[in-house]
Amino acid sequence: MFRQISELTAAEFNLLILPVLWRFARLLESPLWWRVVLLACTTGTLGSTLLLFDAIDFASAATLSIVALTVQALWLILANRLLGRIDGYPRGLGTFAIAAGAALLGGLTIIAIGLLLQPGTESPFWTLGVALGLLGWVSLPIWFLLAGVSLRTGLVPEA
Repeated sequence: MFRQISELTAAEFNLLILPVLWRFARLLESPLWWRVVLLACTTGTLGSTLLLFDAIDFASAATLSIVALTVQALWLILANRLLGRIDGYPRGLGTFAIAAGAALLGGLTIIAIGLLLQPGTESPFWTLGVALGLLGWVSLPIWFLLAGVSLRTGLVPEA
């Protein structure tokens, strides 16, 4: 039951962040940003939904999710570096996004290095990577919530 709830929540998250991403893509005046992150969200939603209905195995779904999370983390870092140059963009919101994206990417990188050096989950690399990546992963929905509130209340400038 936990797996189904987890996959359903992941699919919903990837769909619910689309309006926030769209507003930031307009603010950045970059349709390419929107297309790339839309593809990542679609990939994440597809992987979770297919796993939910047992249409693909866990390894395939995990790969799709990791690709989606990696693109979302890269988007957070790069987009917020650019957004930070816009007058009126909340500095704390940008800093939080960059930290969240960096934590997620750093965690995934450390896990990958650990698995290359010592396959399995007993490696200290695995533990460190999971801890750092988990911090970034938990920060993603928090940032999107804060960003959505900031957009709605006018704290972020209009496009």
